[in-house]
Amino acid sequence: MLMRILFISSLVLVWLPAGIAGAQQQYLDPGEAGFLLGGLFSRSEGYSGFGGRADYAFTDVLGAGVSLQRAENMDYEWIEFAPSVTALAVRPSKRWPVGLSFGAGYARIRQNRLDEDSIHRNRRISIYSFGVSLYLRLELSRGLVLYPTVGDAYTKAGYDVDDPDLGTYHESGKGQFASTFGFAVQAQRRFVFEATGVRAGGKISYVLSLILLLD
Repeated sequence: MLMRILFISSLVLVWLPAGIAGAQQQYLDPGEAGFLLGGLFSRSEGYSGFGGRADYAFTDVLGAGVSLQRAENMDYEWIEFAPSVTALAVRPSKRWPVGLSFGAGYARIRQNRLDEDSIHRNRRISIYSFGVSLYLRLELSRGLVLYPTVGDAYTKAGYDVDDPDLGTYHESGKGQFASTFGFAVQAQRRFVFEATGVRAGGKISYVLSLILLLD
């Protein structure tokens, strides 16, 4: 049981919970809508992953997105599909450079493990999250903007296991909070680099993203 809880905690680390890294529409100008495409790399203790993401901001307030990621360590390999929605509650202004956003997300993970006794066990993992993010918008120079960000989210995980000996069974993990800290740099409006640390279950992981804004 302990190993299963630690495993789910590590998944929460590799997967960045929706909402706590900020809404992607924060990079758009007021009243603007558009697509945001990006790649990401994640790293935590014993785990690493890479993938891509696509977001669409319907307005400068409401957006939705999806990410696809492959992650692995010495014992596991899995593919993760994670849609999310975000809402920008407060947009920064020149007088008040603080922004606030909310988000909700779901991750569906298909994972296979090969045990030492050569028994295959398939897992189907689901992670739900609801989060809030607070950030600053600091214009460093013309065409260069810095976004320091902190956030917090509640996550809940569960999984179904296909075991050759025990059959198929379901278990729900305990809910836990995941917090983030990091920054983003936006250059010439179209290019964004994000660096985020995620703390959950007493462990810290890191997520790096490169984003391109399309009109």
